[in-house]
Amino acid sequence: GKGRAEEMLPVVVSAMMVASVNVCPGAFVPPAAPLLHSKRETDFEGVPVPVEVNVLNTIINKLPQHRMVGVDMSMNTAPCGANAADFTNPDFKFLVSQLAGGLIRYSGSATSVTVYNVSENACSPYNMSKTQPSGLYYCPAVVEKPVCLSVPRWQAMNHFASSAGLEVVLGLNGCWLRNSSTTSISWNGIEGLLSTTASASWSALHAVEFGDLITSKVTSTQYSRDLNTLKGYISQYWKQSPPGIIAPDQIPADVNTSYLTRVAKSTQLEALSVHLFYTQCLDGGSQVLNVSCVEGLDYKRIPPLKSAAAAGNASLYSTQTAFSDDLRPDKTLNDFSMMFWYAGTMGRLAAMGVGWVG
Repeated sequence: GKGRAEEMLPVVVSAMMVASVNVCPGAFVPPAAPLLHSKRETDFEGVPVPVEVNVLNTIINKLPQHRMVGVDMSMNTAPCGANAADFTNPDFKFLVSQLAGGLIRYSGSATSVTVYNVSENACSPYNMSKTQPSGLYYCPAVVEKPVCLSVPRWQAMNHFASSAGLEVVLGLNGCWLRNSSTTSISWNGIEGLLSTTASASWSALHAVEFGDLITSKVTSTQYSRDLNTLKGYISQYWKQSPPGIIAPDQIPADVNTSYLTRVAKSTQLEALSVHLFYTQCLDGGSQVLNVSCVEGLDYKRIPPLKSAAAAGNASLYSTQTAFSDDLRPDKTLNDFSMMFWYAGTMGRLAAMGVGWVG
């Protein structure tokens, strides 16, 4: 078509966010040639970086208005989880910095078992044991080891983001001491973390997510109350440039559109967030991609999701977009296939009005 992309589409233009396992040096076999580079490269021909980063960097350079580009890091997945990654690794920083100008998302299922070490004995063995699903912990079962997020580690996560030219989206524990579908969490840890972050000169926080895949277990009324409580803490500790709120980070099939609409209307969200998976589009469980299936899924589920977000004047984000909830490409498609899927899905969802494709 004629004109630039941002002039053609009356939507927030977006781009892909890739999983950290696709860019972390520990997640792939090192090439024979040195990987380390001292400056940003503009021509990636022959540069031994993952093909996803290559493609995305090219798109960023061609369409500088693409704002939402970044890295998706689970809290504790080795070797590249946010609570385990080596942020001093120059190769890691170089690769991530190719996506400068976007976001780095520290979240995932492990947020539901994360304790914030912002007070004495916060990460005691007794408290850490409380993160496991039981009669006193009303949340989806999470097969993750408990995570203790210390303030120094949180500071390092922010420094890494800033040094690579990205801002941070942090997933918050929406389960801590919640004991039913109609009761709230204990807010002491989240409040302490927000208070510390708001007064820190090192903060690169752009937005927070409240929970990950928890709303199928919590009523919309209670979840909306929780969002308003979270909004109150943010207003209390940030006098200017407060972080946004992204919610509910749910798979559309697990929660109905009316639920999402109520959530969007409950408070001033930056975005209504969902996870879009395409596992069913791999023919016979093989590595053969059914393109018609992928497109059909998007054209079926995106319009009602956009309507739900619009009810609260919020954007629509897909904070996890993959063929399955296992984001490692070796478990679904090879890098060559993933390159085309990234590009195609990014363009299609952006054209449909999705503001961030993660």
